[in-house]
Amino acid sequence: MRRVIVATPSCPAELPLLATCWTIAGDVLPTAVSPQSPFPLERRLQAAAQAGFRGIGLWYGDLLQQSQLKGGLNSLRRQLDSLGFEAIELESLVNWFGEGDARQASNAHRALFLQAAAELGARHLKIIPPMPGSTVNTAALVDAFGELCEEARAVGLRIAMEMMPMSTLPTLADNLAIVEAAGASNGGLLVDIWHVQRSGFGAMQGLARLPTTALMAVELNDAMAKPGPELFQATLNDRLPCGEGEFDVTGFIRALWQAGYRGPMGVEILSPRFRALEPEAAAHLSHDSSAAALAACA
Repeated sequence: MRRVIVATPSCPAELPLLATCWTIAGDVLPTAVSPQSPFPLERRLQAAAQAGFRGIGLWYGDLLQQSQLKGGLNSLRRQLDSLGFEAIELESLVNWFGEGDARQASNAHRALFLQAAAELGARHLKIIPPMPGSTVNTAALVDAFGELCEEARAVGLRIAMEMMPMSTLPTLADNLAIVEAAGASNGGLLVDIWHVQRSGFGAMQGLARLPTTALMAVELNDAMAKPGPELFQATLNDRLPCGEGEFDVTGFIRALWQAGYRGPMGVEILSPRFRALEPEAAAHLSHDSSAAALAACA
């Protein structure tokens, strides 16, 4: 059965929080060849639930490992249900538009994500846009996005393409153009405050004008106003809990509320400080700081 958040929030303070996988993963980087948390998945799930998160993010490596255990993904589904998680995020699919060996590897990940969506009742799958060096053209990208959305629709899954300023689609407008051209009702944007803030002057001002139907997922965090010299490294290392940096987090939340977004607010904090934390400490700090930001918008 598809897992959904039943209650309709009446103000931003009531939006549910979702712990993205890297926030509570410990000493592991998404860029590792085969990233695996040093902490068991069960411990991370319990830490997130005990901290108050109502949603959880699951990485491909966790899904693969769980699918190979006795009980498979059905056992994981029972655990998620017992902990009360209402929204499940799957992370993340790359090269969904590619060719050759890269596409073959992507298709294997895609198959497991779709299986997991069906068995776990996942809400959305995060996908990564093309990075510099990609030769995919706009028409092919639109077709690939539409095809992925069609496959996802069959298992009740949303597709959320993350706007990233270091990609070949560096602005909200660039990403929105792909989404609107594909015309899939279950396909849209993942809007992370870090990437919006780093994408240039005026990006924050455009949030409230985004079509509600294009908003599939959101991520909160904070950082200092000026990033490091290399954006890709900065996004992995300079994120802070909400309220500890210089981003206008409450303005970001209010703008998305004005745009009509009523889904879960993901919390994604990547930094050496967070990678050194036990899951319980990371979960409580990330949840409580983000909940305070939501409460400030009431």
